[in-house]
Amino acid sequence: MVRLARYPIARSLSLSLSLVIVLVSISFLLDIRLTTGLSGDAAAINHAGSMRMQSYRLAYAIEKETPLSEREKLINEFASNLNAPTLARRIATAQLALQAQFALVQRDFQTMKGFALNDPPAYLRAVDDFVGELDQLVKLIVLRSVSKLSLLRRLQIMIYTIALLSGIGFTLLLFKQVISPFRHLVTAVEKLGQGDDWDDLNFRGDGEFAELSQAFNRMAQKATATQLTLEYRIHQQTEAVKRNNRALELLFNLSQTLNTEHPSIEVFKNKAAADLQSLFGEKSIYWTTLKVNKGANRVVFTCATDDSQLVCITLSPLASWQYQTLDTVTALFDIALNRIGAQKSENRIALLNERSSMARELHDSLAQSLSYLKIQVARWLALRERGAEMTSLDAIAIELRDGLSTTYRKLRELLVTFRSTSGELGLVPSITAAVAEVNRLGHRTSVHLHIDDNWPEDLSPSQEIHCLHIVREAMSNTLKHAQANNAVVSLQNRLTFLEISITDDGVGFGDTLAEMGQFGLQIMTERALRIGGRIEYQTLQAGGASVLLCFNAQPDNQGSLLIEPYPIEHGEPPL
Repeated sequence: MVRLARYPIARSLSLSLSLVIVLVSISFLLDIRLTTGLSGDAAAINHAGSMRMQSYRLAYAIEKETPLSEREKLINEFASNLNAPTLARRIATAQLALQAQFALVQRDFQTMKGFALNDPPAYLRAVDDFVGELDQLVKLIVLRSVSKLSLLRRLQIMIYTIALLSGIGFTLLLFKQVISPFRHLVTAVEKLGQGDDWDDLNFRGDGEFAELSQAFNRMAQKATATQLTLEYRIHQQTEAVKRNNRALELLFNLSQTLNTEHPSIEVFKNKAAADLQSLFGEKSIYWTTLKVNKGANRVVFTCATDDSQLVCITLSPLASWQYQTLDTVTALFDIALNRIGAQKSENRIALLNERSSMARELHDSLAQSLSYLKIQVARWLALRERGAEMTSLDAIAIELRDGLSTTYRKLRELLVTFRSTSGELGLVPSITAAVAEVNRLGHRTSVHLHIDDNWPEDLSPSQEIHCLHIVREAMSNTLKHAQANNAVVSLQNRLTFLEISITDDGVGFGDTLAEMGQFGLQIMTERALRIGGRIEYQTLQAGGASVLLCFNAQPDNQGSLLIEPYPIEHGEPPL
């Protein structure tokens, strides 16, 4: 423990501060004691005041001729307040006048209780006098609380006055023994920090500041001796920072340059070698594709991607920052070469995806129509060779003409599809273009489009292409089979899943649902399964048909379709 006898300033300040703390603590304890008593008085006043209201409530109940049980309940409530522990404790420690008044109330309550139960008119005649006694009881309790509050106020004024005088004395002592010497010390420190001449501190006495002045004088002498050494070290650190900044600038510029789309690696290698040689000074730095071994004056860094080497020839060993810079430059070129290779692979995958998508769409649409036309041509030739009638040949010719028209229309639809998916981002623009194309061709059926405002824009490409073709196939079935005047394509976001519906006011599926399920509807079902969804076909009770697709949105961060080549090697598609 620090002995205060050795530190006179600390002893004086401690005693003064302790006096202030003791006075404040006494005031705090007295406040707690008296305020606690006042809070108890408030509860007693509340109980006494509530008895006045209960007396009148009982009188009101008597006037209304309420049942006896109700009056007994009110009397019990009055007795509970009269015998409350809070009120009893306050009365027990009060002056004799208050105790006598309370005893009078208790005695008269027994009388009033008998009146209320046995002689209600007598109770009504005596209730005002009894309430007067309760008023006198409340008044005495209030006077007792007021006297306590007055005592508390006088004690606080006395203690706060003593604390204020002690605080003033403590402030004067603090200014004389601490603030004034400390101000002289700060002035000397500021002069020392600015490099000016300073006067030696010489505080009189044997206090703390006298010891502090002696220590400061010794410190100032040592500071002067070390100033030149510090300036030299600062100069060295500044040069190192400038050198590191040049190295970081070189690495940053090289990294930015290599992150371009198609960087010229060889050109940048030569430029990087020249920049490194300029940064390192006398050292010789170059790139080579030949195998070079490390030596006493040769440091070699290998780029693993193309097996090229960055060679540094030096007469003195490389510093750590030089070694790290060369290693980082080699790593940057290695990363750039890997990125270029990855971009080429991504481009090949994207091309294969596009070809796979086109092949699948051609197989699902044009290939089937062309196979059908091929069979019809074969029938026409066979009938002609057998000398069939012209009516049969004309019927097949009409079917060929209609088939060619259908195939041409599907070709136009595919052109719209591929143009939409390649030229516009998102499912909504593609479906909008497809609906507009159908309406432009002037079919009997008018197609309307409804899209929720909160429809997501981040579907994966696979989901977009399959959803688009399901919508197109459903619209095609409506145009060919439904005999509908209107059709509605609706895209709705159900929060937990997405829903695409195609409804019309035509004849419905009817008996053709099973037959259609073997061809176009089966293709739509397979497409729904590919995106993890389900599709339902219904004939509406009010007339017409409905195709409903439900699936979960799963954005594809890679931005490309998975390669799903259609198995056309098994022959031509079925009719």
